[in-house]
Amino acid sequence: MTINKIQEEVINDLEDLETIEKYEYLINLGKLLPQISEKDKIDKNKIVGCQSRAWIFETDKLPKPNIQNLNPKTCTKSQDNLELENKESLNQEKNQILLQNIPSNLSQTLEQKLFFGGFSDSQIVCGLLGLLWKIFDGQTKNEILHSDLFLLTRIGFDELLTVRRREGFWQIYDKIIEMCKS
Repeated sequence: MTINKIQEEVINDLEDLETIEKYEYLINLGKLLPQISEKDKIDKNKIVGCQSRAWIFETDKLPKPNIQNLNPKTCTKSQDNLELENKESLNQEKNQILLQNIPSNLSQTLEQKLFFGGFSDSQIVCGLLGLLWKIFDGQTKNEILHSDLFLLTRIGFDELLTVRRREGFWQIYDKIIEMCKS
């Protein structure tokens, strides 16, 4: 799914929610992040300028729960969502088979995907990490570098977050962009 489509889905999920429900949605996204080990909580991975302690790091592919179809109020998957997840999994397998037939250097250039993990000791910051993870994890680095993060203004996060939280969010985003450039 494209970055813009994911953002549109999040916008649709949040558009009719009250402020407290938006916070709950964020907190639930943070709970879905893959667990990271203590060895990944190092200075190199630490987000500088974030009010809370937070880390983000590039990794090999982490197991990713299906949060594309997150119900903001219950965080459950319906049978339809499970079927969709199975179809997407089959499509990914087909794409991998097709990519195996492309010369390896071209394949790597076309498919340099970013996989990352993160953690924060703050539920809100962990939720912000989860939001960026939902949007960018598994996308190609080129797509991330050329994407427009329009979601924040459309869902009113500028009004929802304190100045320090917004600064921390942009520090996390900048770290993702830095990872894409490496």
